[in-house]
Amino acid sequence: MKKRTVGSFDGPFAPMLDLFVKQKQALGYDYVGGYNALHVFDTFSKRYEVKNYELSKEIVLAWAQKRLNENDTTRSARIMYLQHFAIFLNSQGYSGYIAPPQKYHFSQHTAYVFTKAEIKKLFISLDQMEYTPNSPYRHLSFPLLYRMLYGCGFRISELLNLTVGDVDIERWIIHIHDSKNGNERLVPMAATLAARCRTYTESFHSDHEEDFPFFFKKDGTGYCVSNIERHFREQLWLAGIPYLGKELGPRVHDLRHTFICHRLNQWAKEGVDLQIIEFSDYVKPNLSLADKELDANFFQHTPYLEKFASERNLPLVAYTKVHIEPMGVYSKKLKDLNNVPSGAKVAIPNDPTNGGRALALLQSAKLLKLRDGVGISGTPGDIVDNPKNLQIVEIEAALLPRSMDDVDLSVINSNFAMEAQLNPVKDSLFTEPKDSPYANILAIRKGDDKRPELQKLDKALTSPEVKKFIEEKYKGAVVPAF
Repeated sequence: MKKRTVGSFDGPFAPMLDLFVKQKQALGYDYVGGYNALHVFDTFSKRYEVKNYELSKEIVLAWAQKRLNENDTTRSARIMYLQHFAIFLNSQGYSGYIAPPQKYHFSQHTAYVFTKAEIKKLFISLDQMEYTPNSPYRHLSFPLLYRMLYGCGFRISELLNLTVGDVDIERWIIHIHDSKNGNERLVPMAATLAARCRTYTESFHSDHEEDFPFFFKKDGTGYCVSNIERHFREQLWLAGIPYLGKELGPRVHDLRHTFICHRLNQWAKEGVDLQIIEFSDYVKPNLSLADKELDANFFQHTPYLEKFASERNLPLVAYTKVHIEPMGVYSKKLKDLNNVPSGAKVAIPNDPTNGGRALALLQSAKLLKLRDGVGISGTPGDIVDNPKNLQIVEIEAALLPRSMDDVDLSVINSNFAMEAQLNPVKDSLFTEPKDSPYANILAIRKGDDKRPELQKLDKALTSPEVKKFIEEKYKGAVVPAF
């Protein structure tokens, strides 16, 4: 079967489906399942007359109908992918009906949460493992492996895929490259776990290359999941913890569930009960924060917050800057801004917030001058000095990368630049600085800045681990603002 590629959509939503999938992939997801499901939807949507990419309730409900011999899991996934696409359409200024949450009853394993006493018994048993000629490393590697499962909340597959180069014993950080949904992340270790990793690494990996398996067998290959699951059942018996059968567990994966539950319990003791709520628009998060339905939100920059709060008289303030997705000036025709010709066509986003931001960037690049005080609300009508007689062309933000062949300059948001394989650091002729006011912020209610739980959230979002992840993951396309 011929492999499908992005760009093969040909239904009425084709351009937006293409952009949506590219955005997912630019964020690090392989999105194979989502792409396949949306490709089927692409064909399905040809039955309907669609204007201006409107994803109507009629289309969504028709898509959500249960198919012959279709199980609930498959149907749920189909609907979920279309929900995400609808949210994306709304974010781009189009109308997308979001299917209501589906209620299903799945038959699945109930997670077993180990008690602290059981965890202690398990580790004591593991530490009593002895050397065997057939498995000369297992008595040292397995006690560490299980502690990493519990201490960091890893999936067993993530641990077994680790290489020597993924474990930074100097900075106490583990790099997970290919997690669920093709994502990656940096995971910090506690001091005690980092010390064990150091001892293990110095004992077994002094002569190994960075791509050598971190946990390995006598023949130098890595373990498979079935090896670990079988050993785990043996270890449960030795520790005196009942194994209730295949469907009831406990399973190796339950160490991850236990880590999450114990961590949440600890946060609760510390006064932190973290719940994350997703919104599909830029209005409700601030209204909900003002109404005390939320304690903080994270989606906007300071100029937008200040304008929103001022217009509605809301007591909202910026708490901390986290990252900036720098807007840049790009060109396929020019090498630098000193050679911009008279009458050059310049494409900017056509939405008010990003359009004003783009004009401010052009002003910073000394290509034009705006009326004093316009700030984020600037429009082409606010240009008071245009020495190059630039022709400002307003285009849908998501389509700006495609405009580069037709204009001299394009001012593009970082997320859409990444989709087009553009890097603000390397490829832009001019870009926003690190101290830009358009950094994404954590917003709170005025007077809440001393709340301990919000201070802890602030500390987590601006940690060295987060900074390193942003720098390594996005390579300048997203920049830490702290």
